[in-house]
Amino acid sequence: VARVEAGKVRLELQACDVETIGAEQLRTLRHAYPKADPIVVSLAPDCPELMVDRRALGQVLINVIGNAAKFTPADGRISIHSEAGGDGFRLKIEDTGPGIPADMIQQLGEPFRQVESPYSRRHGGTGLGLYISRSLMRLHGGDIEIASVLGQGTTVSLVFPEDCVRRSAPSRFAVAAAR
Repeated sequence: VARVEAGKVRLELQACDVETIGAEQLRTLRHAYPKADPIVVSLAPDCPELMVDRRALGQVLINVIGNAAKFTPADGRISIHSEAGGDGFRLKIEDTGPGIPADMIQQLGEPFRQVESPYSRRHGGTGLGLYISRSLMRLHGGDIEIASVLGQGTTVSLVFPEDCVRRSAPSRFAVAAAR
């Protein structure tokens, strides 16, 4: 947090495959949350590579998907899907957890802010994950958007600007289909 706030975090941009980085983080999360339901990943076949800092993207994914796994009940569902458009790229993490009250959504990007009260908290954490994730996304020129309905779940969108998207690289699916 101190490095982010002091402007000491430097991004090392490189072409990154979202599916590969996501799979790495999911392996880690499966060990941390062994009782969580399977996470359904359905990235678009034309999912582009991103010019991002690999370590930063991994940290954002761990934080956001970890929150979904932490708060979604055992009979719930977590899914990840992508949307690529002319204005950039979105990676959406959706869960069927308890949801977040509307008045808390804006506050979640602040340091040490949590939905649960310290007196009724059932889940551990410092309240820094979304703050750090939002800061890392903003260093990329992007952001995090949160939409939620109490009792129905939450969608966290990682929004990457167009200049992070590599559209010239052929997708692995297209190359495999051509063989």
